[in-house]
Amino acid sequence: EVQPLFPGEAGTRLAEAHEAPLLGHVPFDPEAAALAESGDLGALVERTAAGRVLGEVAASIVQTIGAAS
Repeated sequence: EVQPLFPGEAGTRLAEAHEAPLLGHVPFDPEAAALAESGDLGALVERTAAGRVLGEVAASIVQTIGAAS
């Protein structure tokens, strides 16, 4: 079952406290954990909720770095 790893909004509050962008909320996703363990990272990103969020986080980082260059 896909669900939040931690309840509440601690990540949001932490980002706000440090004036940093919140890049995403990665859920606990058992399928993603199994795919990561097997080394199938392409399937992890394409087929799981956690993978989609991780892909969005990576895209945000790349965009931020590109904008700073």
